Amino acid sequence: MSRAFDTVYRDKLLEVLQEALGSDKANAIMLLFENTQAKVKINRTLSHPFDVGSGVFQGDGLSPTLFTAYLEAALRHIPQVSKSGVPFDDLEYADDVSFIHRSPRALKDKVQQAKEHLGEWGLQVNDAKTQWLEVRRRGPSEWKECIYLGSCIDTEMDIKRRCRQEDAALHTIRAVVFRRSHVPTGLKLKLFKTLVISVLLYKSKLWTTRKALLDRLDRWYRKHLRQLLAIYYPNVFSNEDLYTRTGQEPISQTVQRRGLKWFGHCVRAAPNSPAAQALTLALDMSDVKRPRGRPPLR
Repeated sequence: MSRAFDTVYRDKLLEVLQEALGSDKANAIMLLFENTQAKVKINRTLSHPFDVGSGVFQGDGLSPTLFTAYLEAALRHIPQVSKSGVPFDDLEYADDVSFIHRSPRALKDKVQQAKEHLGEWGLQVNDAKTQWLEVRRRGPSEWKECIYLGSCIDTEMDIKRRCRQEDAALHTIRAVVFRRSHVPTGLKLKLFKTLVISVLLYKSKLWTTRKALLDRLDRWYRKHLRQLLAIYYPNVFSNEDLYTRTGQEPISQTVQRRGLKWFGHCVRAAPNSPAAQALTLALDMSDVKRPRGRPPLR
């Protein structure tokens, strides 16, 4: 969406809130938007105040919830079944919307309908950020580089991208922290885990890792631990001694533990929750034929 928060029609927002919360609570919320004005600042000069009759406040804690409810109500009125009778699968998060269908032609019709209908609600689809992806076995691989909600869809591409971001984060603190001999090792490790490892492990609980990927992560992790301790060739330091001295574990174990925790959350979730439904669909492979050859090592 383009300028999502700024294009909300407040009269339609009131109707959505009345349907969900009732008139009293809806009217109380809409009082926040009564007689709103703004000014434009150019250098040190402020313009005269002018009335603002649309949109929700930027930076307000309630605005994301109001916009999510508004967008969901707008999408609810778009046809959910194609002309051939096959239903669409929709994914919404904040102002990101994904439409999924087996037919590219039906998907284009759906997007065009969405543009027209969302325009009636004041919402504008950003064509520059709209991506068309085809996912199939032995098909185009452009989908692997697609960034959705801050991460690549493909695990291997996401790990490569995370390692590059981690290297950039590490570069900002290397000269300030790592190369200072008077900084305690414990403090270096805390900063390393807080500022660097957190960047690497974002969404790691959803990675579908293979043994080769985990080994690559461990090698990357040990390299940076040695840099942190200023251990360089020809000095020899075994991997076991490295983990013992720093009190760390292989990064592959952290990734696997996070995946198991997430799996436990999905198993314990309500059967009608999105996570439980996705897990059930992923495990139900009765109508999927496995490709020839040995499966990759996990």
